[in-house]
Amino acid sequence: MAGLGVVVAVPAIILAGPILFALGSLLSVGLFNTGVAKIEGKKAAIRQQVFDKGCEQFGKSLEKTFENIDEIIVAEFSKRIEQVEEVIGGAISMYENLLEQQEAINQKNLEQREAEKAWIAQKRVELEGLRNSVEAMVKI
Repeated sequence: MAGLGVVVAVPAIILAGPILFALGSLLSVGLFNTGVAKIEGKKAAIRQQVFDKGCEQFGKSLEKTFENIDEIIVAEFSKRIEQVEEVIGGAISMYENLLEQQEAINQKNLEQREAEKAWIAQKRVELEGLRNSVEAMVKI
C-alpha cells in the first residue's frame, strides 16, 4: 500500500508541482501584498497616532515651559525688587541720620549763638553802664 501511495503521489507532485508552485506563488504574493498593505496602513496609523500624541505632549510641555519661565522671571524680578528696596532703605536711613546730625549741629550752633548774643548783650549793658558812669564823671 505504501508503495502504491508513493507511486501515485510522486508523479502527482512532479506534475502538479509547477502548477501548484505558480498558483501558490500568485496566492502568496497576493496575500503578501495584502499583508504588507495592511502592515503599512497600520504603520501609517501608528505613526499618525505617535505624531498626534507627540504634538499634544509638546503643547503641554510648551505650556509648562512657559509657566516655568514665567515663574522664574517673576521670582527674579521679586528678588531684584527686594534688593533695590534694601538699598533704598539703607540710603534713606543714612540720609535720615545725616539730617539728624545736621539738626543737632544746627541746634548746637543756635544755642551757641544765643549764648553769644546773651554774652554780647550783657557786655553791652555793662559797657553802657560804664559809659554812663564816665559821662557822669565828666559832667562833674
